[in-house]
Amino acid sequence: MQSHVVSIEELVSDLGSEDFGVVQAGMESCLLRIHEAAPLIRAYLVDHPSNELDAWILLVGLHVLAEARDVESFVPLLVLLTQPADELDWILGDCVTETLSKVVASLFNGDEQALFQSIRRPDQDTFVRSALLGAATVLTRDGRIERPTMGAFLKTFALETHWEETDWSSWLEAVGLLGFLDLRLQAEWAFSTGAASKDLYDLEWLNDTLAAAILNPSAPAPFERCGLGYIDNAVESLSWVSRYNVELPPFSTPTLNTLRNIGRNDSCPCGSGLKFKKCCLNLS
Repeated sequence: MQSHVVSIEELVSDLGSEDFGVVQAGMESCLLRIHEAAPLIRAYLVDHPSNELDAWILLVGLHVLAEARDVESFVPLLVLLTQPADELDWILGDCVTETLSKVVASLFNGDEQALFQSIRRPDQDTFVRSALLGAATVLTRDGRIERPTMGAFLKTFALETHWEETDWSSWLEAVGLLGFLDLRLQAEWAFSTGAASKDLYDLEWLNDTLAAAILNPSAPAPFERCGLGYIDNAVESLSWVSRYNVELPPFSTPTLNTLRNIGRNDSCPCGSGLKFKKCCLNLS
């Protein structure tokens, strides 16, 4: 009796299952057969999903591609991120704030100008912009974006006046973590004019972070505390997804976040009546 050989199409389809066991097995098999799986997953990225199953296949598949460092997916991902905010909410959901930065960094193909252009798009969703800036920050730390190039970009970014508070918070994060002491005056200006909120970061945090970065620019801990890095384990990276209703074994000491299970489009628990993403999300 011959055993059934599972086709790569079946394995990719399994990424959209509601059963986490099926999803995990599908992810692991796709990684083992990544040369077959990657083109199929990229097709969902290029075509954009039209139904819920395809959206889940794409969301999970992106993390598979990220672990595999599939640089061919970088440009199609940037194109996907030009979609209207509501469309991105439907496709990526909380991935935008949970893992998108790591996905982008993992898929980076070396074209920093394409990344910078996506960050500076005036109609870019502010949380997508934050994820992109975070990716650029960790890529600069690792020398994949030249430090002078990133410094020049951050300086130009600060000269524009239409950014939201979340954008400024991500800019401050990049300046501090990378130790750009020459941008401190621009940070002071952002705080003094109210462009940058002091709810998340303040001058004391900036000074301490700048000092630490100058002493040890490659220290991983400050970046990890800000959720920056790469997708090294696709299964682990999806542990936040409430759809599967499973508890994965801890891979590291978790950070306590009482707002973690609140979706970006849920009502903010502070009682403002606004959506979480428009209210307290960047304080979480």
